[in-house]
Amino acid sequence: MSDVQLVRFRNDGKRGKTFELMCHPGMPAKFRKGLIGFDNVLISDEVWLNHKKGIRAADGDLEDIFGSTDLPAITRRILEDGDIQLTQAERQAIVDKKRREIINYIHKYYVDPKTSLPHPVLRVENAVADVKVCPVTTSMFINATG
Repeated sequence: MSDVQLVRFRNDGKRGKTFELMCHPGMPAKFRKGLIGFDNVLISDEVWLNHKKGIRAADGDLEDIFGSTDLPAITRRILEDGDIQLTQAERQAIVDKKRREIINYIHKYYVDPKTSLPHPVLRVENAVADVKVCPVTTSMFINATG
């Protein structure tokens, strides 16, 4: 099934397990932003230990980790607290947005010493594209206050 986006919830306790939910692509992020309801996110109402192998989570595991076997409450908690597996398009959009933030930050706050003018955006874009030491990734963030 290629049109699936996973949300993984990792338990770091003594019985460390990873629980997975199969969701429609793009829907977990929209759910977290409050744009769609809970009913539109999940493909199936099952909680999985490994969806590729077809291993469902046992009721005992759910009881141990979540303190309940109430599937709607468990799936809601996994959706809210779990890690969303990003699609390639979402990862690329995040990288492009961060690259634009970095370029705009440099353009806004750094001045060319020869001309005392801000560095042109095109020059900064070319410099960022040429840099191989520190590529822009999805784990990077920029915290610009100003």
